[in-house]
Parts: sequence; structure tokens; C-alpha cells
Amino acid sequence: MTQRLLDPDLADAARHLILTCRISSADDPVRYRAVLRGRREITDFFRTELGWTLHIHDVGGMVRLHKRRDDVPGDRGPRLQRRSGRGELAPAQVLVLAALVCEQLWRRPRISLRELLQSVAQVCAAEAATGRLPAFRIVAADGVSKREAQAARANIVDAIKLLQMDGEISVDADLDRAVTDENAEVFITADRDSLANKFASLSPTLLSLSDRAPSQHVATLTAISLPDAEPDAVAQRQASVEGRRLTALRRVADDPAADPEDDPNPVGYLATSTGRERALNIAAALGLVASVRRDWWEITDPTGSASDFDFPQGRKTERQGALVPTPFS
Repeated sequence: MTQRLLDPDLADAARHLILTCRISSADDPVRYRAVLRGRREITDFFRTELGWTLHIHDVGGMVRLHKRRDDVPGDRGPRLQRRSGRGELAPAQVLVLAALVCEQLWRRPRISLRELLQSVAQVCAAEAATGRLPAFRIVAADGVSKREAQAARANIVDAIKLLQMDGEISVDADLDRAVTDENAEVFITADRDSLANKFASLSPTLLSLSDRAPSQHVATLTAISLPDAEPDAVAQRQASVEGRRLTALRRVADDPAADPEDDPNPVGYLATSTGRERALNIAAALGLVASVRRDWWEITDPTGSASDFDFPQGRKTERQGALVPTPFS
């Protein structure tokens, strides 16, 4: 198999996309220009090798990588920005509110925070009794304490901050003040094209997510077409040679470690000569370093731009320790 290397500047942009999934012309003009110069090469690389779609939105000056994984890591996801530290993973309620905010901004691209709060509260009130949406009560009144109302406001502020960090929206005032001050004047502005390009999955309505068990949601949202959204079709896709290939190669490109024994087949894809060679070629193309043993792969990035992990946090600590250089190795 011919080794497929990316230009160093393009490889740097690809590593950054694997970590953040986006590059903005305003915030990162150097990487953005590198992607534009090699747009066909980097788009083909992600599509052919990893089955991921790279979307370049020229008007909005945004590059977005849509990563599809059936085996989503439990420690991944948007992190809430705090004054110190890495920040905690956004809880489910904040993620739901972020989606509801996007829905309202699609209808009204410029809206005040007060109007946004009222609109989201009305949507939640209509569905909260069914369990489909969380209760979202923003005014201290009968049955709602001041602390509960303030917590609801804090959650939607966190949701807005996530969208702001993604470059989807702009805010004209201090959001933190709005948590405690109900009279704070804040206006939120969004671009419809940017909102449309944010989501990679098909419409949750078309996929009938509300009729599916939560354990099926990830597989359904990562499906490429409507027929493939059925659980049986998803299972068949994952067990196919192509499905096993994508699962293994995505772990090599996206995780600090990969375990060939996770493959349900007697001989895992990474244990085959073809799989090993292809995975090593992808790592080399991205500028990653793979330390390979028969039952364990460790993937590191010498530049530190592809991962914010300091050391792999796999299940088998002894395998990590075996890869640590010692004076006797």
C-alpha cells in the first residue's frame, strides 16, 4: 500500500481539526489558508481514510470536520469554560439547551437574551411533562425557588457560551452578569448558514429519536442514511470489513491508544498486515507517532496539537506502563 503523506502545513491543520473539529479564518488565519490551498487533498484524505466529512464554508470563513464514531469516548464532548482549569464536560441539560438555542436563532438570527429565555422556557414547558425536554423555569414564582431559577439561567448561559466558543454566534454584553441580573440587556446574533453547517446528522425528527431507546441514539445519529438508522442495519455495518476498518483507523487517528483486541473478530483489523500498514500510514500522514505492540497501540503527537491528553487513560494500566521508556529498554 502506497504511503499517503500530507504536506506539513496541511498535516498540522488536520491534527488541529481532529482535536477541535473547526478552524476559523478570523481566529486561525494561517491554518485556514493552509486548508484552502490543499482543500481537495485534505477533504479526500478524511473522506477516504476515515469516512469523515470536511466542510469548508467560504462565506463564513469556517472549516468544520464532522467526525462520525459509533464508539464515542465517554470523556469527550464540549467543556464549559471556567476561570481556571480545563473545565468540566457540559452536562446533558446544557447540550439540550444549546440545541434549543440554535432552533430559536434559526427562526430569529438576532434576539435578546430575555426573549430567548422566554422562548426556550415555553418549548420546554410544552414537552417537560413527557420527559422529552428538561424542565426549564427561569422565574422565581410558585413552586420555583430563586436558586432553581438562577441555576436554569446559568445553564442557558453555559449553552450560549458553547455556541460562542464554536464561533456560531456573537454576544454584545457580559453573559455572566445575566445569571444574577434578570434585567441585564444582552443581544445574541447568529448566522443561519453557520448554524446549518454545525450539525452533521440527519434531522432528529426524521430519525424519530424520541421513539428510540437512548442506547440507540449514537448509532442513529452517526448513520449516513435513513435506512441505515435501523438498529439491525447499524449492527451489520459495524461488523462488516469496512465498518471494522473505520472503527480501528478512527481510534488510531483520534485516540491516544487503541486496543486490537476490541475487534470482535478472531483476528482484529489492526492485527492484520493490511490493517497495520494502513493505520501506520495514516498516523505518518498526520505526523503522529505510533508505538505498536501486538496487543496495544499508543499514539502520540510530538507537536501537542492533536490531543489535549497528557498520557493515555486506557483500561489496562500495565499496557501503558510497558510503553514507558526505562534505562534498561
